[in-house]
Amino acid sequence: MTPLHVDNSTVLLCQVLGRKHVRLVPSYQRHLVYPRGGTFSAVDAARPDLDRHPRYAEATVLETILEPGQMLLIPVGWWHWVHALDLSATVTFHRFRVPGQNHRMATPPAAGGPKNLA
Repeated sequence: MTPLHVDNSTVLLCQVLGRKHVRLVPSYQRHLVYPRGGTFSAVDAARPDLDRHPRYAEATVLETILEPGQMLLIPVGWWHWVHALDLSATVTFHRFRVPGQNHRMATPPAAGGPKNLA
């Protein structure tokens, strides 16, 4: 099981063997998943505690069971939780280019980089 998290690039999940339960939350609902450390959510997506994380109840949570031979494209910035239901094998492709150059999150300039002079 992978906890609810976000990747900094688009990911193509290809299920080879077994099944995986996947939950997704759109990138524009980041404020509803209680990010901690930028990458992971404080919410346990398997058993959300809505007393501790009440805004999560407002999130659009999309769910699917990924079967062998199926693929799932997870756009950059989308929050996802994955749980293997069976012994499984998955091939993941990432860091590939897609039209529009929207395949990666923008990264902030490094410390000491250009300053805004405005």
